[in-house]
Amino acid sequence: MSIATSYQEPVVSNENRLKEAVAEYAAGFEGLPYVWGGESLETGADCSGFTRAVYAHFGVDLPHFDQYQRNCGLEVASIYEARPGDLVFYKDHVTIYLGDGKVINCIDVPGYFDFVGELMGPLRVIETAVIVVGGVNGLSVGAEKAWDYAGEHKLGRMFVVNQMDREHANFEKVTAALREK
Repeated sequence: MSIATSYQEPVVSNENRLKEAVAEYAAGFEGLPYVWGGESLETGADCSGFTRAVYAHFGVDLPHFDQYQRNCGLEVASIYEARPGDLVFYKDHVTIYLGDGKVINCIDVPGYFDFVGELMGPLRVIETAVIVVGGVNGLSVGAEKAWDYAGEHKLGRMFVVNQMDREHANFEKVTAALREK
């Protein structure tokens, strides 16, 4: 007769090991640029392109559309049952669960003030807001609101000055205006 004891090693499936490896691999791409329709881990991806490319590295073929990816696995009852490497779906968005309540995702939010509603949703699932401003025009109303909203949500915040190759771009002028903010 065999009796299981409390010190017996738990059985870890190959699926769990794969998902943990997926989570670890995905975490290495923090800061990957958002590219709509992209699925490159070198030049950029959108949310479903990112999950597809990460899983492809491990030989798993996922479709490039979050609504189709929803049908590729088993649904769990709540986020508390999620394991590292699981896909987590929001409305029109997919992320990879890293564990400890953290996810990694590729996200893009329009910076125009007209789209402020689209800014509010993603603030619940990110840790740091990267706000891109132009090297010519500098701080826009949308970028300023994004800075304020990210601060209200106690997120890490940073500005990136883009388009420095354009005529009349002035890094010093733009950064001086940002410092006043």
